[in-house]
Amino acid sequence: MTPSVFIVDDDAAVRDSLSLVLSLQGFATRSFDCAETFLHAHSADWAGCVVADLRMPGASGLDLQRELAARGADLPVIIVTAHGEPPGRPSRRARSTSSRSHSMTRNWSVRSGARSTGADHVASGSSRRGPSRA
Repeated sequence: MTPSVFIVDDDAAVRDSLSLVLSLQGFATRSFDCAETFLHAHSADWAGCVVADLRMPGASGLDLQRELAARGADLPVIIVTAHGEPPGRPSRRARSTSSRSHSMTRNWSVRSGARSTGADHVASGSSRRGPSRA
């Protein structure tokens, strides 16, 4: 199967917008209205990545990610939300600086299916997003 971006979101406007923007950049896309629909259609030979909403009726984006991992699927999952921090997760300010001393980033190429992993040293408190806001 051609590598695709699989969009899983209960909001039709978000699905349509993401699909349009990604298609205009040359990516193949497939959209699903919920995690259950995606999991029912999922095939082990699918390549690409999943963009899933954090909060959806039924299974959440994190539930979807866990189920894909349980199935041994090798699809990276990008979680998106309009609700800020995920429930149960401490805010960015509440997390200790020491827990952020090293972060791992994964660069995925949907078109080629290749991936590479690199480490960023962020002990200084800075990140790619710019200086922290206190």
